[in-house]
Amino acid sequence: MPIIIRENDPHDGYPIYGTDYGVYNPHVYLEVYKYSKKGDPIPYFYVDAEYYYDGRANMKQKTDDEYVDDFLRFNDSKHYKECIVDPSASSLITAMRKRGIAVRKANNDVQ
Repeated sequence: MPIIIRENDPHDGYPIYGTDYGVYNPHVYLEVYKYSKKGDPIPYFYVDAEYYYDGRANMKQKTDDEYVDDFLRFNDSKHYKECIVDPSASSLITAMRKRGIAVRKANNDVQ
């Protein structure tokens, strides 16, 4: 199924990454593909891969730089559109941008 999704992907098969920043709580990166079905105006999203680290369970907190290193290993040099990050994670955003990662601040407005 992922092959079909990537063939229909409006971003030429490039993933979008999202992150849920956690220091004590789990930290997550998701590799997501957006695609459309013919005739359906609603876009679909497919999570192809997940990075998960729980500092509390591992009894070791990671720094922002370590999380950036983990993202680069997780991404494995794939071309991608961007990484969407919670705007409150300003230290992670700064660390990612310093390393050349394209970051977009998430819109946290609830409707």
